[in-house]
Amino acid sequence: MVRLKGGLLTEDLAKRFNVSTGTVSSIVTSWINLMYLDLKLLCELPFKKIACANQSSAIGSFSDVRVILDCTELFVQNPSKLDARKQLFSNYKHHITYKFLVGIGPQLGITYVSKMYGGRASDKYITSDSADLLLNLEKEKGSVMTDRGFLVEGILSDMGVKLIMPAFKGADRPQLSAEETKTSESISRVRIHIERAIQRIKTYHIFDGELKLSMKDIAEQVFTVCAFLVNFQTPIVKSGP
Repeated sequence: MVRLKGGLLTEDLAKRFNVSTGTVSSIVTSWINLMYLDLKLLCELPFKKIACANQSSAIGSFSDVRVILDCTELFVQNPSKLDARKQLFSNYKHHITYKFLVGIGPQLGITYVSKMYGGRASDKYITSDSADLLLNLEKEKGSVMTDRGFLVEGILSDMGVKLIMPAFKGADRPQLSAEETKTSESISRVRIHIERAIQRIKTYHIFDGELKLSMKDIAEQVFTVCAFLVNFQTPIVKSGP
C-alpha cells in the first residue's frame, strides 16, 4: 500500500523497512497479484437487478444504465524498440501510454476495468475487445452510457443493449435542438462521475510521472488494484440533503 499510495521507489522502501530491494519487489508483486484476483471477484459488474436496486440518486432518470464507460491513459517511459513505440503512442496524449477502459455502475462504484492496451488502441476497439464486459451486458441487457467518442452503438445494438451518449450536431445543421441540448446536459451531469472516479485512481502516486518499462508485467494488475481500492474510499457522491 505504501508503494501504491505513496509512489515510493523500491530502493526507498528497502531502506525504510531494512530489507533488500529483491524482498521489496517480491512482496509487492505477490500482493499485487493476490489483490488483483480477489478485488476483481469482489467488484465485478453486478447483476442488473442488484445494480438497479442500489443505484445512486445521482443517476437521475437514467435508471436502466448498467455501466458508465470511459477510457483513461497512463504515461509510460519511451521504449527503445520502434514497434513498441508505434503500439504505445497515443495521438490523443501525444505521448507513450498504457490505456484502460473503466466503468462505474449505477451505485457509482467502479465495477469494470479492462485489460491493458497500448495508447494507439481506439476506444471502440477496446470496448469491442472487452469480451467479459460484452458478455455480461448481452445476458443482462440494459443500457450503457458513454461520451461522444465511443462509436460503439453498432456493437451494442446487435446485443440488444442501448447506448446513451450526448447528441452530435453534425455538419448538416447549425445547432442541436432544445430537447437534444437538455438531454445532453443531463447525460453530462451523470457522466462526470466516471471522470471523478478515474481522478481518484490517479491519486495513487505510483502513477505520478511516467511508469517505468520495468513495470510492464504488473502494470495492468497495479492499475486494476488501485481502481478497485477506490471503492473503499468515501462515496463519490455524498448521500443525504
